[in-house]
Amino acid sequence: FEDTMALDAFNVSKRSVWHYSIVDQSWHAEESDFVGNMSLYENHLVYWPEQDRFLYLNYNGQGYAWYDPESRTWEAKAQVNDAPIEGATPYGGKMYNARSAWDSQRQRWVFRNGNELFYFDPTTGRFEDLPNVDLRFSAITYIPGETAEQDRYLIVGTDDQDTSDGCLFTTMVFDPIAEIWSEVSGSAFDSEYCGQPQIAFDASTGNVGMYLRRRNWQFNYMTLLYRTDN
Repeated sequence: FEDTMALDAFNVSKRSVWHYSIVDQSWHAEESDFVGNMSLYENHLVYWPEQDRFLYLNYNGQGYAWYDPESRTWEAKAQVNDAPIEGATPYGGKMYNARSAWDSQRQRWVFRNGNELFYFDPTTGRFEDLPNVDLRFSAITYIPGETAEQDRYLIVGTDDQDTSDGCLFTTMVFDPIAEIWSEVSGSAFDSEYCGQPQIAFDASTGNVGMYLRRRNWQFNYMTLLYRTDN
């Protein structure tokens, strides 16, 4: 930063905590200072419902901290090792462009970065590697449940090398017990755009929502049907 005012503003704001109210659709500042090592961008945050805590890691997979929404306080936590990724991305951080999901069955924070899959155990502060799959992009979500088709990590990606004219997206699931990848039959679809999608599972409908470049899709994992909403 060459602008002293901009640097001062950043040093203040990077310690600030905000929450967004769905009710009044506005942001509100919390009376709490952040204690972790915050990156300029691509920080990671997830809610741990079993402990009623928010977990934080920066774009290098460091600066591990918990946030207590009741007391509105941060607590720096011990971290055993670094994320199992070789080197940094072109943008600096090891986990820049990583996407994540919360595995409620095992209470662990699952990350996908490119074609790499790994998880962070919030209790031990340790990263652990998982078998990778050769699909580009990092979109991942968790499908909870007790049936044979559930309790899976679901990803959307492509193995297309030339993406100038769009790409063919493939959906795959990972069985965290057997540690095996498998393709979801009939789920491939063409997109005129190719890039980093965002996906999330909606437990109330059983759908996986996907957003990519101002277009939305919904995918019903049980019926294997993609449809374009808008």
